[in-house]
Amino acid sequence: MKRSNVGTAHRLGPARIIAVSCMLVVLTAFPAQATTNGHILIGVGAVNQSMGGAGIATSLDAIGSCYSNAGSISFVRSSSAEFVMDLFTPHRTMFASIPGVAAGSVTSRTEQAIIPGMSFLDKPLNSRFSYALCALGIAGMGVSYPAVMPNAGGQFNPLAVPQSFGGFGAIYSNQQFLQVTPTVAYMLSPRLSLGLGLDSDWQSLQVSPFAATPPNASGYPVSSPASSSFGSGFTVGLAWRPDEKLELGVVYKSPQHMQTMQYTSQYPDGTPATFGFRLDYPMIVGAGIGYQLTPKLLVAADEHWIDYANTRGFSQSGFAQNGAVRGFGWRSIYATAVGLQYSVNGRLAVRAGYNHSDNPVPPSQQFFNVFAPALIQNSATAGAGYQIDGARTIDVVYLHGFSNAVSGPAYMANNAAIPNSVVRNRLSENELSLQFRFKI
Repeated sequence: MKRSNVGTAHRLGPARIIAVSCMLVVLTAFPAQATTNGHILIGVGAVNQSMGGAGIATSLDAIGSCYSNAGSISFVRSSSAEFVMDLFTPHRTMFASIPGVAAGSVTSRTEQAIIPGMSFLDKPLNSRFSYALCALGIAGMGVSYPAVMPNAGGQFNPLAVPQSFGGFGAIYSNQQFLQVTPTVAYMLSPRLSLGLGLDSDWQSLQVSPFAATPPNASGYPVSSPASSSFGSGFTVGLAWRPDEKLELGVVYKSPQHMQTMQYTSQYPDGTPATFGFRLDYPMIVGAGIGYQLTPKLLVAADEHWIDYANTRGFSQSGFAQNGAVRGFGWRSIYATAVGLQYSVNGRLAVRAGYNHSDNPVPPSQQFFNVFAPALIQNSATAGAGYQIDGARTIDVVYLHGFSNAVSGPAYMANNAAIPNSVVRNRLSENELSLQFRFKI
């Protein structure tokens, strides 16, 4: 397959290792939200994203290969340092109608998120081994709905009124997920590579009011500060190039088991509240194909299965007997990515992609997911890469997650649906990503 970067590989020096460590410290300060399958990014980096997230069997760049398939880093052409910066802007609305009470919409305050990422890839000469170190924001979600007050006409959102009036009040959530993955790939043969990545995870979650803990007489805890936790898992992948045109890949990402996040907060009446919540990252299984259809045109496709239904924090649903929300109630989903790259000339490549996934939030769970309306099912991408010289390449992509809305009933504390009630979440997303690749 044709690649946009070619050159001789060599080892990373100590100074670059120190630079990596510094970057990892900086990265932990940034949020991670973007165009997603559920709450998981469809891709990372301008190259991978511009292919619609299809990267299990393309080996176009180190960031995309590290994110998509640990085994494929063997087929990236050269050692490199890569840096990416995303600007993400969502649009979220929530409509609620309870007969005899009120009906109305609220719109989330727009919050732009800057999402960084980096990778260092070392391909020693005359060695079957390739080494990579990636630090990437790979998941996130959140809303910021303002509180509203009841009015005589009943034209207000009944879920956004203060808790003293029976609603949630101001609704805020922000989840961030950073993953650092040292990766090694080994060429089992000249055309078959096995890769292993050891994942170290950091997660932050802030929710207000915090409905996943028992309420007191005044309601659920409010203005809870963010809490964070660490976790770990692993990724294993195979990449196979039976000939120069075809590349195949499979990948398994284990569940990422996270620590329980601990919170110190207070109820609306001022009573102190301490509680914990655990939210894991789901197991992912994927397969992909890349084919050089013509000397200038590369096509690729991936299929993923994301196992939310068996993931702590996502799997359970509804109210517990003590009034706490048990979990998000998500179902497992399939996600399909397709992309193409056309090499206009030796320096310029243009790309386009499409991503489709099932909706993890069933209609019956919309009420419990006003904090996490992860509804995007269809995303389109368009981008380009330009090789400035023999060592430097710049890539850019625009992503659009098409608007999707899903409705379901509101519930009482005994898990009985309120007759004829409606809760409808709507989400659309836009993202612009810039990536710099340096051959080293």
